Amino acid sequence: MAKKKWGMRIMYLKCTKLFLVAFAIVMLAGCGKSSSSDGDGEKKDASPKLSSMEIRELKYKLEQQREALMRLDRGQGSGTHIDDFVKYFKIGSEALAQNDLAAAREGFQLADREAKWLVANEARCQEEARRMEARRQILATGDRVLELTGNVKLALVKIEAGPFTMGARDGENFDNEKEHQVTLTRDFYIGKTEVTQAQWKAVMGTDPSYFKGDDLPVDSVSWIDAMEFCKKLNDSGKAPDGWKFTLPTEAQWEYAARGGNRSRGYKYSGSNDASEVAWYDNNSGRQPHPVALKKANAFGLYDMSGNVWEWCLDLHEDGYVGDPEFLKGNSGRNRVLRGGSWFDDAWNCRSARRIVHNPGHSGDFFGFRVVLVQCK
Repeated sequence: MAKKKWGMRIMYLKCTKLFLVAFAIVMLAGCGKSSSSDGDGEKKDASPKLSSMEIRELKYKLEQQREALMRLDRGQGSGTHIDDFVKYFKIGSEALAQNDLAAAREGFQLADREAKWLVANEARCQEEARRMEARRQILATGDRVLELTGNVKLALVKIEAGPFTMGARDGENFDNEKEHQVTLTRDFYIGKTEVTQAQWKAVMGTDPSYFKGDDLPVDSVSWIDAMEFCKKLNDSGKAPDGWKFTLPTEAQWEYAARGGNRSRGYKYSGSNDASEVAWYDNNSGRQPHPVALKKANAFGLYDMSGNVWEWCLDLHEDGYVGDPEFLKGNSGRNRVLRGGSWFDDAWNCRSARRIVHNPGHSGDFFGFRVVLVQCK
């Protein structure tokens, strides 16, 4: 009998314990729901509580902005925000007329949000317009400026001759990048930027580029194509007597990229930081960009590192060519490209980097810039 009583007591204690555990779980779940509900409630009414006077002051401020906002250009995504501003302002005004302060507050605050976006966007657009105008001035000025058809200009920068260290050691040199001294004896002119699609079309009448845009560098051009562009410039009489347009030799290209006698020994053209001067795989978004958006080098040249590889005149030689300024050769052997591209890593954008390709090959990261040199 005693054993039976103890068994019933133990069972009773176990049942009580289970009941208390279940009760605690239910209470905790209820608290969680209440807390979640409270959190949701805060989210739904997160906007600050405005007094009737503050609501009317907000309406007055928006009324002062309304006329100017209505005159904004509806392009670049502004149209939808202007429409939303009008809608929310009307909701707030109608609610205030009915003395519904909660609805008025919500309407005017939403209208204020749209107004702030529109003001900020207008500032961004104006800054972009200023930047583009400054860029247009850069592209239209140089030591020599060619007037092409369609009011298109091609600016050239004068490069004063002198000695430099070609293939200078930068800690990452490849086997075919051998440091040696070179002296250029004649001044020359080189394109301030890579040849753009607008410039190509003005001379050639077509656009072979895979990526389209007048201010983008022309791409998908072979060495043969680039030389044909130079020939057409010469045939049109754009070169002064005793001078001609052509592609730069490797030595001319690297001298210009390094800044010549103004060089500070940078790894890339104008900086030791590739991101300052080059569009390459880390920042390009896998596409080329309009020329002259990055920092210029010491000569005021843009995009010598990155954006598109640039064809040089030279036949490929492991040990470089004997004459750095004047080069003749048949078009059936590989030619050199310099500078790296939007597709490549920073290592390929170094001023010392050199690659080769068949002169008939074209790719969507191959472009060029021209030089104006004295005829030999």
